[in-house]
Amino acid sequence: MQSLSDILKAEDFATAATTFGISAINDIQARLTDKKGTTYVKCLVRDKEVLAKPEELIRQFWIHRLMNQYGYPKSRMTVELSR
Repeated sequence: MQSLSDILKAEDFATAATTFGISAINDIQARLTDKKGTTYVKCLVRDKEVLAKPEELIRQFWIHRLMNQYGYPKSRMTVELSR
């Protein structure tokens, strides 16, 4: 299984650590899983595993901040809304 530092570019990982903090890094890392050699992250909003692409990981960092730092409820969030 890949780690956050494997998926994100070095400068993006460093920025994420500085911007979101070690707590968020640890939380997102703990939600990574491996399925047949592919890394997934469990989405905080969708409650399902999604492919752990760099853009998805950054999305999860922002969701983590909204929920844990600002107290924004999961019920008020939507991810990848199609109209």
